[in-house]
Amino acid sequence: MVIAAGIIGNITDSLLGATLERKSYLNNDMVNFLNTLVASLFGMMFYYLSK
Repeated sequence: MVIAAGIIGNITDSLLGATLERKSYLNNDMVNFLNTLVASLFGMMFYYLSK
């Protein structure tokens, strides 16, 4: 679960960095915040669905 959430967060970071950060819609701090948020939400989702 942790590895899957980390991979999803990493992919989110790459996608946001390549699209929104490059076009200056988001800065690096916001991209880092969003990828951590997405990874934690998926981690919680995996945890509660596995119960």
